[in-house]
Amino acid sequence: MAATCAITELRNRGFVYRAIVSVTMILLAMAAMASLSLAAPAPIGEVTALRGEASISRDGQLLLAKKESKLFLNDKIQTGESSRVKLRFNDDSILTLSDNTLLDIKEYFYDAAARDGHSIFELLDGQLRTLVGKGKKLQIH
Repeated sequence: MAATCAITELRNRGFVYRAIVSVTMILLAMAAMASLSLAAPAPIGEVTALRGEASISRDGQLLLAKKESKLFLNDKIQTGESSRVKLRFNDDSILTLSDNTLLDIKEYFYDAAARDGHSIFELLDGQLRTLVGKGKKLQIH
């Protein structure tokens, strides 16, 4: 009788141990997935040339643009008086903003392997010139 109780107790301990290990593994997997989703977004382009002053509005912050400043989805770029900025995106598209221009990056997607993508920019004020790169589908509203 004592042997049967001991075996039953060992089985219960084994079950509890396996349950603890399983729950721990699930929690670790969930934490890993959460950290991946919280990873910083990848830049979609950068400032390649700047004459005068320009700013980038990102997540409620106003940043002073400079050469090699990274650009992200939903950034708003504004040039000052007598200023000009050249932006190069991951698909090699180039946008050159003239003075007193405000541009909003609404959508941007580029798949380098497929050499395909699309982008939508909203020109809120001012003027720009474009050279469309490999993404092929560029819209300015």
